[in-house]
Amino acid sequence: MDIAADRKKYETNVKKIMGVYFFSIATREISFGALFDSYLMNLGGEKGNILVGSVESLRGLLQMILAYPLGMLADRMSRVRLIRYNVPFWTTGLIVLMLGIQTDTKWMIYVGMCLWAPCMQCFFSGSSAVVADSCPPETRTSTLANMSNVALMGGALGPLLQIIFLTSTGSNHWEMPALHKVIAIGCLLWPLSMIGTYALEELPPLEKTSARGRGRFHTEDLDRTVRGLRVRWWLAISMQISETFTAVGAGMTVKFFPLFFRFEYGFEPIHLCLLTFSYPLVLAVMQRVCLRVAASMGRLKAIILFHFLGTACLFAFCALKPLHLVLPLYYLRGALMNSSGPVIGAVLMDLVTSEMRGRWSSIQSIAGFSWSGSAFIGGWVAQSAGYRASFAVTASVYTFSGLLLIPLLFVFPKEREAEALTKQVTPEPLVRDFVTPVQAIGVLADSGVPLLDEAIDEVVHIISPKTDKDTPLLSA
Repeated sequence: MDIAADRKKYETNVKKIMGVYFFSIATREISFGALFDSYLMNLGGEKGNILVGSVESLRGLLQMILAYPLGMLADRMSRVRLIRYNVPFWTTGLIVLMLGIQTDTKWMIYVGMCLWAPCMQCFFSGSSAVVADSCPPETRTSTLANMSNVALMGGALGPLLQIIFLTSTGSNHWEMPALHKVIAIGCLLWPLSMIGTYALEELPPLEKTSARGRGRFHTEDLDRTVRGLRVRWWLAISMQISETFTAVGAGMTVKFFPLFFRFEYGFEPIHLCLLTFSYPLVLAVMQRVCLRVAASMGRLKAIILFHFLGTACLFAFCALKPLHLVLPLYYLRGALMNSSGPVIGAVLMDLVTSEMRGRWSSIQSIAGFSWSGSAFIGGWVAQSAGYRASFAVTASVYTFSGLLLIPLLFVFPKEREAEALTKQVTPEPLVRDFVTPVQAIGVLADSGVPLLDEAIDEVVHIISPKTDKDTPLLSA
């Protein structure tokens, strides 16, 4: 058994997923990012904020309705196959949206979003599960952080291409023909996403092969029951509830930041593109900082710390007026609030079992609905009381969602240290009836890491096909 070659397949799949992520995010930021919101403001006239909020809310409502069915499909069939089946519908949604934008037809924009948004979410949740399945637990946090960084780089590429287009064509104004053109260039990147998706290879979860690694938590700690519910589910459910409330608050704010800078500080299109180009880069740097802090003080403590620091920045953002103070707070708030995202995702994937990851990724997308549903509320608040009032409500919701995480500190199990996860342990040779899987150099197979428990697992895998599944292996 060539464990190294086996691991290589999974690593290749992760790289392909990240490539698709990069180009799909870039497409989204070009065609449906800050300039798309400004386009909807122009199209909606006096009720532009309401149109922005309603389009975003429609996107989230469909994600909520379809999230769990898609998650069940991802657990019952190949997740890679599901992502491939998703591509034609995803592409159709993009085409209809582009036609609606170019012709200023509101109903086509709504119909296109009805197709595009669920397909985008299907890819996000499915690909996250594939990545979680394709890396050992000891590298899952860093891999998901790398995936998030790739997405942020894609988010920066979109505005960069818009800056180049606006500068070269002299289209730095808010007229509709200019917005039509700069939004349409996102279609140029879409074929790369399609090619990368169809290049993915179908593989079983790594933890179900002989190349699996040990978990970040001891199984007995996660399966311990508290008031009839296992600790793993107490933690996963509580963290997801907190994330959902955070998304509720974010939805009232994030979609309106570009409009806030446009109308309160007179930003031109190229200024918004510069803002949305630099923003993901700051987030990427802060994510690396968060990873180091999490490794030092523990993942849950780091999540709580960064959450409350970001909330404090948003409160200050609401109170201050000078642009030279508001801009740094804008970057810092976003970086702190979003930097713990990969850490949260990795903790959740470590808590749930591999058989539940597709469904749990879909449950996480409910937070996307909360984000979008509250965008409609945020539009009404901004329309009637101004953007700063909406931001203040968001900061209050952030405070509440952060407080929900604090009790988890008392039940969060101890994590295995990084050294323990990668330490090589050579067991004493034992007499056994079944040969332990070995490589040429004679060590147990786990990419060169000799682990006794994996050898025992291999024995079970060899025996189990020959044994009635209802008969205990150790029965007399």
